[in-house]
Amino acid sequence: MKLSPFTLSLQLIQAHFVAFNLRKPRGREAIIKKTLDLPIERL
Repeated sequence: MKLSPFTLSLQLIQAHFVAFNLRKPRGREAIIKKTLDLPIERL
């Protein structure tokens, strides 16, 4: 899986949802760390 500007914003939305709606701040950290470890695809 490669990271593009479109998927990056979706990952951040998911992280926000997990942290605030599901009240799991550690889940947010895991999503962001996983996202940052993905290779970035240039458009």
